[in-house]
Amino acid sequence: MGIGVETLRELKISGVLQDDEAVERLLGEHEQSLRKHIEDKQQMLNNLERMRGHLLQTKKIQIEPRIVTKGSFTIIGLRWSDQQLSEGNGIPQVWERFLLRVMR
Repeated sequence: MGIGVETLRELKISGVLQDDEAVERLLGEHEQSLRKHIEDKQQMLNNLERMRGHLLQTKKIQIEPRIVTKGSFTIIGLRWSDQQLSEGNGIPQVWERFLLRVMR
């Protein structure tokens, strides 16, 4: 995440960073990097909360398995992995992609 705030403070105090504009630029870059990191972690937390909520909800529903025989039909699908979940592409985004393909 770039140079830490403490490191910048030490460099400024020691006189290595005499240019206030350079210090401001470095602090701005560090701020942006930190904000991006926080946003990424917040997205991961949101995904986790949605997954947890779904799991808690499905535990309340008692599902009785049954075997059903049906005639032939076409199945379509999309590739998806849990890695996409950490990239902000959860189940709702997969459904959006799926529906776009079906509606063509």
